[in-house]
Amino acid sequence: MKYLILVVLLCSTQYVQAQTESKQDTMPVLELFTRANIEADVAKYKWYQGTYNWYTPKAELVNKLKPYANELTVTIYAGSWCEDTQAELPRFYKLADQIGIPKSKIALIGLDKARKDFSGTRIRADVQKLPTFVIDRRRNNETVEIGKIIEHPIKNFELDLLELILNSDK
Repeated sequence: MKYLILVVLLCSTQYVQAQTESKQDTMPVLELFTRANIEADVAKYKWYQGTYNWYTPKAELVNKLKPYANELTVTIYAGSWCEDTQAELPRFYKLADQIGIPKSKIALIGLDKARKDFSGTRIRADVQKLPTFVIDRRRNNETVEIGKIIEHPIKNFELDLLELILNSDK
């Protein structure tokens, strides 16, 4: 009987441990994820500042993009845990700053590994990979989505953004 109790206890302990490890693997990785927080907490987001400082958008393309800055609205779906976000988010913000997209026209939505936001709501079925930059353009009193940059630009942010804008003129 003692052996049976011992076996049951050992199995229960391993089951509980497995459950705990399983929950930790699937637990959401959520936090208040804003540009201000990223820039303020250098220790936590050490990946941000170095890339932001290092990245230099091509000046001739920046100049071509500046006239469109006030027409654009960008919604970024990202996760601070995501390596692609860590690589691409600082580059995007550097370009946005240089072309003059108003900060009020850039929304950063932090997602967990299940692509859910802080409320647990699944955001946009078409957001499968992070980061996803959804680019909207306002023209003739109408705002329309002109495209997305998913995970990373095809060429670079400057060219990809300019191509989206020029293609929306057609």
